[in-house]
Amino acid sequence: MKIFKSKNDGSTAFAAIAALTALSLATLFTSKIASNNNQEVSRAEMANHRLTANEAVLNATSRFKAMMSNRKTADGQYLPIFYASNYYDPYWKIQLVGAEPKNSKTNSGTSIQLNVSDFNKKDLKEANSVMAGNSSTTDVALKLTQLKLLQTNFKGSLAESVDVEVDSMEKVDGVDQRVHLRARVPVGVPQPSGPVLEISPAGANNFRSDLTSIPPGLYDLRVRGTGVIFNADIMLGSAKLGTVGGYEGDNISHKANNYLAKNEIIGTLKGIDLGKAAGADGAEDPEGDGATCTYISASKTVSLSTIIYGPDTKTSVASAPIQLNVGSAAASTEPMDYTNHCQKECPFLGPQDHTQWDNGILNAHMITNGFGDTSSAFIRDVDAKKFKVPGDRKLCLNFEISAQLALQADGKMPADFWELGGGTDRLQFADYFVYDMKTCKRKHLFKRGPCGCFADDTQITLGDAVTQKAISSLTYEDTVWNPLLKQAFGIRRITRGPEKVPMIKITADGKTVSVTGKHPFPTKEGNKTAFSLNVGDSIRSASGDWVEIERIDIEAKKNSAKDPVVWNIELDAPNENEEAHHVLANGVVTGDYFIQVKLEQTH
Repeated sequence: MKIFKSKNDGSTAFAAIAALTALSLATLFTSKIASNNNQEVSRAEMANHRLTANEAVLNATSRFKAMMSNRKTADGQYLPIFYASNYYDPYWKIQLVGAEPKNSKTNSGTSIQLNVSDFNKKDLKEANSVMAGNSSTTDVALKLTQLKLLQTNFKGSLAESVDVEVDSMEKVDGVDQRVHLRARVPVGVPQPSGPVLEISPAGANNFRSDLTSIPPGLYDLRVRGTGVIFNADIMLGSAKLGTVGGYEGDNISHKANNYLAKNEIIGTLKGIDLGKAAGADGAEDPEGDGATCTYISASKTVSLSTIIYGPDTKTSVASAPIQLNVGSAAASTEPMDYTNHCQKECPFLGPQDHTQWDNGILNAHMITNGFGDTSSAFIRDVDAKKFKVPGDRKLCLNFEISAQLALQADGKMPADFWELGGGTDRLQFADYFVYDMKTCKRKHLFKRGPCGCFADDTQITLGDAVTQKAISSLTYEDTVWNPLLKQAFGIRRITRGPEKVPMIKITADGKTVSVTGKHPFPTKEGNKTAFSLNVGDSIRSASGDWVEIERIDIEAKKNSAKDPVVWNIELDAPNENEEAHHVLANGVVTGDYFIQVKLEQTH
């Protein structure tokens, strides 16, 4: 039997197969779309979760940063709410200033529970503003967030940021989810304050900050400060004596390491010789008191201060300077052995007993030594005690000025002590010097005779270049005319005292001025003392012109129970300019006290 299929039957089967194929493809396409939609939904959920997590981090870190920022308190301190118990520890432990903020607390110093703002998405811009420190937290809903400190990131000694871990429960599509992320929070620079410099004799641990005068010796200098401090410089004027604080190895040991540190010790500079550092011992000649003819130890007023630095080593605060008078090296009042010290510079002549004396020894020495520095038992036992010269200084007498006066008066150098005196008061022009018996360094004791320079009635031209005033009537409010620079200067110093020796009268261009033997005058060869001038030498007149000296006379000593008082002044002018230190006295140009001292030092 045959079986036949019609044409229509084949067409129907093909159509069925095509339909099934189309249906399968459609089903596959629909499944793919659904899968893609599910992935997009998942990505959106993840993005929403990340956004929520970022909000939590921003909220917590901005709140933390705000509470770590400096706030200036009523007493001038800069304090945050949270602060590190040791700023320089790489693993901070947080402390609180005062009471804990509401719903915020610390656990063991490394974990903080913060009451933070619950920003929604539209508040992110404001949250970023808070994070940048440009605004404060907003008045929105609050939630608790756990923040854990991980480590502090330092650049040198400065903490630039702190790494934290934020742990918070956040709602995502109505479902509570835990957010657990890390962030890096920038940290502000602490502001140090309250620098104090204290002084104590070395090793005595008796520190004070109110001293105004100290004897020579070694001293310890200690610095205190408030707040977070890295180190401190100790200054002598504008020069740095040394630095205290800072790193000792890998650590900072001082306690000025947190915001609540108050008046903590930063460090101590030990064993400083302030006299030597200030240049007081040997920097200036000792002077004789013109009124009492006594030795005055050289001393110097110095300015001591400290500068404390914050951890960035740039933020600094300086203390008020301490004006301190530092004396020169002290010595016993009992004299050292004059015969075995500085014999080459100042020979000790005669016997040890000052009541015994042989003039032949002095005469022989004068002829061979040119009337230079000498000492004797009388100078040691009588003069040195009368002048209160310290025991480590050798007092010597110099007759060179007396010899020059004898040469001018007699036309020849004296052959012995008696010719040196010549029956006049020439011996009173002798100079006293002292030698440091350790170094044999020579210093002039009494300047220009025992004291002074001008006679008390000498007329000084004032700053208007016209008015004259007796030197004895000058005050520190006056100004004085400088004839070389044609300008006025104030007065830095006025000296006075009794004069025991005759004055020298210098006459030029019809003007006469009476001065002591060492008073300086400008000449064509430079500054010269009065006793070294000669008739015919040129000095300057009031107009500034060179005029020849017409006469030089030694005034007769007046018979009086009291020695006449003589005066001198020093202009308040630049020390580097010698021309600035000249005055017009009785119409004659002379140097002031500064020129006089400098001329002596030169010679």
